[in-house]
Amino acid sequence: MTVWFSQEAIAAWRAPPRSTPDGQARYSDLVIETALILRAVFRQPLRQTEGLVSSLFALMGLVLPVPDHSTPSRRAGTLVKPPAG
Repeated sequence: MTVWFSQEAIAAWRAPPRSTPDGQARYSDLVIETALILRAVFRQPLRQTEGLVSSLFALMGLVLPVPDHSTPSRRAGTLVKPPAG
């Protein structure tokens, strides 16, 4: 298995500042989507997916924050899905 993160993905890892009074998201939708895709591919619970992402970053020498297991669970329903077809 080969996993890589493009420079664009690394740059987009943190969420852009919000202009609404809601709480500030720490992670972009890209992060949440990446975690959920890895979860589906490896058929893992979110806690194990959190560990997988941490391990991948360590192996790749990337210093990026990893969302805790509850963040993808909470934000999964708010992701904008691309139109089908």
